Amino acid sequence: MYFSFDKNKFVSKNIEPLKIAISGSDQDITWGNLKEEVEKFISLFNQLGIKRGQIVIIYGDKEIFFLIAILAAIKAGITYVPFDQNYPIEWLQKVKRKTNASVIINSGDYSIDILFPIIINSDLSFKINSQITEIEHHTSYTDPIVYIMFTSGSTGEPKFIQISRSSVLSFIQWLEKDHEFSSKNIFMNHASLSFDLSVYSLYATFAFGGTLLLIDDLTYQDQDNFFQKLSQYKVNTWISTPSFAHIFLVNQNFCSKKLATIDTFIFIGERLRKKLVSKLWSLFNNVEIINSYGPTEATVATMFVYCKPEMLDNKHEIPIGIDRINGEVILLNNNKEGKEGEIVIIGDQVSLGYLKMDQTNFFKYNNKRAFRTGDYGFMYKEKLYFLGRKDSQIKYNGYRIELENITSVFLDFDFVENAITISLKRGDEIKKIVSFVTLVNNHEISSKKLRNLIESKVPYYMLPSDIKVIRKFPINRNNKIDEKQLLDLYMNNKF
Repeated sequence: MYFSFDKNKFVSKNIEPLKIAISGSDQDITWGNLKEEVEKFISLFNQLGIKRGQIVIIYGDKEIFFLIAILAAIKAGITYVPFDQNYPIEWLQKVKRKTNASVIINSGDYSIDILFPIIINSDLSFKINSQITEIEHHTSYTDPIVYIMFTSGSTGEPKFIQISRSSVLSFIQWLEKDHEFSSKNIFMNHASLSFDLSVYSLYATFAFGGTLLLIDDLTYQDQDNFFQKLSQYKVNTWISTPSFAHIFLVNQNFCSKKLATIDTFIFIGERLRKKLVSKLWSLFNNVEIINSYGPTEATVATMFVYCKPEMLDNKHEIPIGIDRINGEVILLNNNKEGKEGEIVIIGDQVSLGYLKMDQTNFFKYNNKRAFRTGDYGFMYKEKLYFLGRKDSQIKYNGYRIELENITSVFLDFDFVENAITISLKRGDEIKKIVSFVTLVNNHEISSKKLRNLIESKVPYYMLPSDIKVIRKFPINRNNKIDEKQLLDLYMNNKF
């Protein structure tokens, strides 16, 4: 059994109603029961007068009910906004105000301190506080919005990315065409359901009839328990940010001997480094490592590349594509196509745009939807490589500097596990460049000696003002390196 996004219904092909569809933080659910619960939920939508095009917020963590609500919303044509209960309540207020959502679905026993016209609980009980706000028809019924994903945005104000049915179908068709997924895939999902990385494993499970293991924070923070669950459910497909995998490298149980069923690692959301690829190949036998790329505005992922041993000897880091690609990608430099420039994604997978926000980065290219990512890349031997973010290039003391180039120098040392370079600003002026470094195992080296080592490898104007050797990087809710927290720790001298 699986869910057909094209036909918008469950399909009982090779019927396996007793097979586990989802293992949540609270319980497991079979495919047969999942279908039944989704139909019950849709009946409740009808009872409450929640119509196609209405926006609902799904609030919770990794409960089964969260996924039931997502599938019910998709099937009923209701736009959903996933909201992780670990996010601040102020963010929920922003989401409510921006989307004008009248309905919130509480997937757990959480206290929600904001009044909504309708609150639906996980036992399908509900409370009606007032009438539902009239639907804002900002999209057509021919290409309705399936979900809205919000991001923090560089200004601290969320961006609300609208992903329509045509974009979802483009993504699903790409999964079917270029991924070797089947009903035998057992996916591990660690990412917040408010983070678009989670859509990769969720939608792949739904579309192929596989099994999804949802991992909450408490589970993975107890690494022994985490590995036990991976073994118990025979997880074979790991999808995460590189930073999430880094967390477990020092654990002796993170290997094929203990996690024998894992045969594929798919990475997305951050730059994948050669050091991590090399380490994973040393820990896991015959494992496939895939580096995937795509912004939220282009429906999770747009392309991927299979990692090959020869890539470790390449002078460049691991490429981000183009072995398998959805749509088209071009590089623009001063609005001219070339072999280097800003990455532009073209095709149906591109979002219809931000909700009630500036649409500057969205445009038409050969009459197709296109998005300027703000990422810069270059082509080399038919592969696309990442150069850096538009906002990571700074001007410091009169020189233009790509922060990523400084980070790469640190990563060339065998004893460096990971590194990141950040600029400190006062207003619009760059006051300082700081590099943070973690070391392999228990290697010891002072910041002063590390500075001496890189002095001969970069021009004087690229030397960081400060180098901090730290034990581990702070990780945010999306399991990426938390640059904001890193700067807060640095500014308050808490290392």
